[in-house]
Amino acid sequence: MKKKMIAAISMAAMMLMTPLAAAAENITKITTNVRLNKPYLNINLKTDSGTDISKVKFALKNSKGKTVATFTGANGKVSLEDKNVVDLTGIHSLASYKTQDLPEWKYLYRYYPESNAKCQYPFGKVEKNGESYNYIEAKEGFMVGPADDASLIYTDKTRFNIVEVVTVPANTLLIDVDKKVKDIKDTTSCFHLVPLGNNNQKCEITAKNKYRFYEHAGKKDLVSATSGEYEIEITNLGASGDRTTVPDHAVRYAKVRMKFNNVFPGIADDDLKVTRNYKMKNDTYPVTYDLRGNMEKIIFSSLIYSGSALTVSIPDSEGYVEFWVSEEELQAELTYNFTYGVDLENGFIAGTGGGSAVKADLPKTKEKINVLMDFPKSGYLLAALTPDKYTIVADDKYDSKYYDLSVGSITVTDSKKMQTANIKVTKKPLLLGDVNQDGLINVSDILAIALHIRGYKLLHSRELLTADVNGSNDINVTDIITIAAHIKKKKLLPNKYV
Repeated sequence: MKKKMIAAISMAAMMLMTPLAAAAENITKITTNVRLNKPYLNINLKTDSGTDISKVKFALKNSKGKTVATFTGANGKVSLEDKNVVDLTGIHSLASYKTQDLPEWKYLYRYYPESNAKCQYPFGKVEKNGESYNYIEAKEGFMVGPADDASLIYTDKTRFNIVEVVTVPANTLLIDVDKKVKDIKDTTSCFHLVPLGNNNQKCEITAKNKYRFYEHAGKKDLVSATSGEYEIEITNLGASGDRTTVPDHAVRYAKVRMKFNNVFPGIADDDLKVTRNYKMKNDTYPVTYDLRGNMEKIIFSSLIYSGSALTVSIPDSEGYVEFWVSEEELQAELTYNFTYGVDLENGFIAGTGGGSAVKADLPKTKEKINVLMDFPKSGYLLAALTPDKYTIVADDKYDSKYYDLSVGSITVTDSKKMQTANIKVTKKPLLLGDVNQDGLINVSDILAIALHIRGYKLLHSRELLTADVNGSNDINVTDIITIAAHIKKKKLLPNKYV
């Protein structure tokens, strides 16, 4: 019986794909710890037993004497005079930090990756709190804080299995064809390039002068090509849409060795075969492409490209392929096409097309940016201070006379460690009845109380304590009478300090 010819163009056919190999995990996870405390100041005010500073107002002043912030007592509310400073008082752990609504942009850590490839598309990207960001320049860095879940995901050249390195000159194509193309007997696969720039852009690999894989098996060819973008047409398809670029400068390329199913997952099964079911009319015809087998009639044509380097690579007995990757781009793509001619009992089925392009899944690293931040156990915490020499003083002119602070000045540097100022506040001993603090109890003290009672010159702060000699919590004529009795030695005041 004479065989019946069945012609099929696969792009018009209905193709049913069989399950293929699952994508391999091709990413390494690392953590980079960075410190955020730059510059933070933790202020702890301590007192002697019996010293009450709950109503004493303190001020943090810079080297020019300008008030940066004020706070009352050891655990009072902070008032910021410098609007660039951030108050983190009361935050003693990461958990409490996360609950606060803070103006983080003022003091978050700006992280600078050492390589553009770590956070610049298409080589890498930044993931932060569930969002993905491309085109972030490493030289500009990106803001990150202890509450952020931030990572860099990037192609990691250090994880490449590099078997060879070469520098390709400007305006030149490197075409590397696997010698195993001879073994699989693929005599028809070829490609050419279509210039996408101006009329002066030229390449000798044209539709009339196709580059045939079989004829160049085992060779590395350098081909002249004007710099610019080219469309790749593989085998006998029309313009495929896959594009590569020839640089106008020399570029280094690394030849990478990887398992085909790891670098291009989802194309072939574990045995490096692809089975496609072509349905024509009421019949379905399975066709199996063997990426390492005989390709005289059933052909899987493929070309791996990265910049101006194009590779034809056939998987070896262990499933490995070798291909070139531009060190400027750190990416590669595979364009492929199916062609078949199958003898059946009742005829012959043939077709072409149905290919695609797949980005290489090159080894990547997910680098988690773990921001470490020190939190104080107590006291005030001020962030985003300008590095400077600061002083802490009692802000009231009277309190400044009545209290001593153990620390004169604090030098705040742009350190990544939290800086702490432990300050002991002591009160100067004031003698009960010595209202004007001249060391004596006399008529001058009576006059000071009289002026206060009449509202001419009010007493302040601890002056009120020295004037309230009868302990009534009120300054009045009785206090004047009591001091007068002491002066006349009719009834002495107790030798008491307040």
